[in-house]
Amino acid sequence: MLNIGLLGASWIAPQAIIDPASIVQGTRIAAVAARDLGKAQSYADTYGIPAAYGSYDDLLADPGLDAIYISLPPAYHAVWTIRALQAGKHVICEKPTAMTLTEAQAMVDVAKSTGKRLIEAFHSRYHPAFLTCMDWVASGDIGDVQSMTAHFGVGFPDDGVKNQYRPELGGGTIMDMGCYPLHWVRQLAGGAIADAKVDTTLAESGVDLTMASELTFDNGVTAKISSSMHPDTEFGAYLEVTGCKGTITFKNPLVPHQGGALSKTVDGVTTDAPVSTVTTYCYQLKAIAEALQTGDVLPTEAAGLLDQQAEIDRLYDAAGLSHLRITTQDYT
Repeated sequence: MLNIGLLGASWIAPQAIIDPASIVQGTRIAAVAARDLGKAQSYADTYGIPAAYGSYDDLLADPGLDAIYISLPPAYHAVWTIRALQAGKHVICEKPTAMTLTEAQAMVDVAKSTGKRLIEAFHSRYHPAFLTCMDWVASGDIGDVQSMTAHFGVGFPDDGVKNQYRPELGGGTIMDMGCYPLHWVRQLAGGAIADAKVDTTLAESGVDLTMASELTFDNGVTAKISSSMHPDTEFGAYLEVTGCKGTITFKNPLVPHQGGALSKTVDGVTTDAPVSTVTTYCYQLKAIAEALQTGDVLPTEAAGLLDQQAEIDRLYDAAGLSHLRITTQDYT
């Protein structure tokens, strides 16, 4: 049994790991911690979690926990991931892993030294529909990939609290949303990014509110990716891959279980792929549980994790916003 502790009583945890753990065999949410015991206990009561702690350190000291799920704002990922690893726990960390590549490398180094696993929670990567998309590209069904377009956006206002608008907490649309289309095209390009041109607009708080990037990979593939959390933005997520023989269209690769659609068109003939209604988060947790047993390396850990963080850094550097990625947290 994989006993998981929640470091943070977050809004995302119910769909991201609590519900999946009730479905995926061999996994269980065993404890939750918040900075206030009353909040942690209320959360535990709501979701049927056996143990509640009023401090994160108390959670990490629980000898019955095998893994910790961290869903704090990005500025706190490094410090608590490192402490969890040093406490002998595997870590499932919400994306993006860190504020910078330097932080991410420090986290991976501790994972190596402790023999524990650090896995980034890019859930969409594990859904069968995305795997089918990858298979179509790899098999040459649409010919050599030439270009891609990918987007994820959903609007919400700055209420003065949301970490997405707080630069000191790792806010910004690239960190929160743009990392997804970046991840999608990186999985499919078959090469490394050689050049990036990035345009952004800024919120009053100083974080990137919208992003539009033109990427060129070292094999000649190009990609246009974008994201937006502007309050007027309607939810949208899509991916299009154009090859020399045809195209792949993927509606809602973010959460394909919620009305997603995947098709390829070759020589004027369109083929639709079935899209499972089982959540991306269930597939992700199943893959994690299996990998922890077998020792197989997942695509969202180790080098895969570091490569993704490096490209997030590249986008901020290209946008002239690298100053937003400086953290004051002591993670050493």
